Amino acid sequence: MKKQIIRLSDFFSKSSSSRDAVRNVFDLNEDLRNDLIIDFDKIEFITRSAADELLKEKLRVEMQYEISVQFISVPTAVLRMLDSVSASSKKSSLLLREMQLAPLSDLRIFLQQF
Repeated sequence: MKKQIIRLSDFFSKSSSSRDAVRNVFDLNEDLRNDLIIDFDKIEFITRSAADELLKEKLRVEMQYEISVQFISVPTAVLRMLDSVSASSKKSSLLLREMQLAPLSDLRIFLQQF
């Protein structure tokens, strides 16, 4: 199956701070037939509410479209926020454990294949 890359830096500057902003990323891609790769490159911070929405939207998209959503180039600060949110939510906690997270170096290797 093909993979579609969504670069969060195309939607946000260096941070994401609202649920609506995260929802818009997924709403703009409603014709989802391919697995998604959410690229966090150039994103330095994400608020707790945006992290919560991101995990909820990931689950919704995976269930509704029967595709996988992978996060790559996740900075430490963002990963900590996702961990924090997932620790406070059983649904999100299960999600984060199953998520595939990849460092920036893996993205470069992945992109060289194309």
